[in-house]
Amino acid sequence: MDDGRAIPSRDARMPGFTSGNAAVAKPALGRASMLAASDFVWLSGFYGAGASLILQRSPPAELVVISSAAAGFSLLVLFALGLYGRDAMYSDEIATRRLFVAGIADFLAFYLPMFLLLDAVGGARGHVGLFLTVMSAHAAAFAARLAIVHRFRLPLMRRNILVVGRGHRAMRLRALVGRTMAHEISIRAHVAAGDTPGPAAMSVPWIEDVAAEGGLLPVARRLAVDEIVVASDDPSAIPMVELLRCKTEGLRIRDDTRFLEEEIGYVDTWTATAEWFVFASGFARGEAFHVAKRAFDIVASTATLLLTAPLLALAALAIRLEGPGPIFYRQERSGLGGKPFTLVKFRSMRVDAEASGPRWASMADPRVTAIGRILRATRLDEVPQVFNVLAGDMSFVGPRPERPVFVHELEAALPFYAERHRVKPGITGWAQINYPYGASLEDAREKLAFDLYYVKNASILLDLVILLQTLRVVLFQSGAR
Repeated sequence: MDDGRAIPSRDARMPGFTSGNAAVAKPALGRASMLAASDFVWLSGFYGAGASLILQRSPPAELVVISSAAAGFSLLVLFALGLYGRDAMYSDEIATRRLFVAGIADFLAFYLPMFLLLDAVGGARGHVGLFLTVMSAHAAAFAARLAIVHRFRLPLMRRNILVVGRGHRAMRLRALVGRTMAHEISIRAHVAAGDTPGPAAMSVPWIEDVAAEGGLLPVARRLAVDEIVVASDDPSAIPMVELLRCKTEGLRIRDDTRFLEEEIGYVDTWTATAEWFVFASGFARGEAFHVAKRAFDIVASTATLLLTAPLLALAALAIRLEGPGPIFYRQERSGLGGKPFTLVKFRSMRVDAEASGPRWASMADPRVTAIGRILRATRLDEVPQVFNVLAGDMSFVGPRPERPVFVHELEAALPFYAERHRVKPGITGWAQINYPYGASLEDAREKLAFDLYYVKNASILLDLVILLQTLRVVLFQSGAR
């Protein structure tokens, strides 16, 4: 009821580019680590000062433990709210909004458990001190973050890369880099490698005859590049001997598909081939992973049910009072290996929503009920799927399950779409935290790129990252329809 309309046709031979507002939850690790270290220093320092004010005669070792534990919890909140993702790292507006929410969350997390203790250990001084401590700690962390991030935006902080190629693949790479890594990477030039330049290539610097410049290595040194990325439409024209010389001289060499996967967590279906998948690392998961994954699913689903039980009861009552129709909506979806199962969720649309046939939800969809709009905005309509997880049909984290009728269409239109069924579908996933709701073939292709990254790199650690980042999606209503 909330998915699917006919997929528009497209000439699959022409590499496309969707300029959707992907969040790109995968951070630039070096920069994110620097920010996290700075945040920890400022937060622990202010928490230590606040604990000293409230508790007064506590021994220094005790204050260090308290401040470090509080700062560690705050870092977890900051991560869950996406403060170390690229969108927050390079947007002061996004960072300010999320830091404000993080400050409130920290205050409530510290204040509520200590409400009864504060009268005993600090009285009014304790209540005021706790509030001032949390707020001043976050203000200090924000000021330090601004100073660091503004340095990140300086041209001298960018990595320089040289692209071998000037055709469709090279231009697509350039567009994706500009969309997600403009503050981190500078493409110094393109080297012709047998591919015909498209119209977009005419406006970028490129070198027609690298031999006339002395070879690829002298060009790389002259341009002070840190890495060479191969993105040629003509594999037979790639200068392998020149690349080998650059490699042995210490320059990093990657192809465009691997570059995008490792930098933004995105397996580009325009450039990936079956051969690339066969020889790439990943996909291997032993029995220990499956046991741990199942345990993770049971714990996460049970905890979700316990934490949301009052809200689920209110949601069910609201749906019943709003009008006739079932509280729950059941629909066939494709699961592991394409095997169909019945998905359960709260009904958020009118009973006759698909009287004219199945179609995807649109912005301000008139079929959505008033209560349904609230449920969709808060993602509460998805919570009953924990019963599918407990039954073993779904995992808590994985690609979102699609309806079989649309799976057949998407498999015909998109290469490697069937590979997303190599793992169980999930309530939330890598695509959900990185890309907004999709309602077109190009949206499906973009989300598939993130799903394939998850299928290739699935791990319990990645599941934890996705679970935490889902909090950001829920709180800031990313992509809700």
